[in-house]
Amino acid sequence: KNMKKYNELLRLANIYFDKHIKGPIPYHLAAAFENNNLICVGMNDPGIHAESYVIKKLKYMETKRKLKWEKIHIIVVRLNKRNEDISFSMSKPCIQCKEALQKTKINLISWSNDQGSFDSCKVCELCSSHVSRKYR
Repeated sequence: KNMKKYNELLRLANIYFDKHIKGPIPYHLAAAFENNNLICVGMNDPGIHAESYVIKKLKYMETKRKLKWEKIHIIVVRLNKRNEDISFSMSKPCIQCKEALQKTKINLISWSNDQGSFDSCKVCELCSSHVSRKYR
């Protein structure tokens, strides 16, 4: 079930790399799925993390239609590109993103790890001690 979401995220990562990514900066891509349907995507930008960007988009979407927040699954990946290959590495949400996620009713979060696979947990159980460079 989640494999379909991860494959969709890999497809999106290829598109984002081709259109947006230049240079060696680590890029994070977050995607929100509601009932297994992709509903929005966000990428880190100076001043905003991918998870926060997705939350912002979801809040805007809610002004247009009712969202089932408890059915939303966010997946976050850190993208690396070597030659033509895209790989994933650690993208666990930082403390600030964890707090922002926990203020929503989003149920599930997954993130890429350094082994190139994914870890998941309920948002309410998410633990993070990572402080991003922005907040150091």
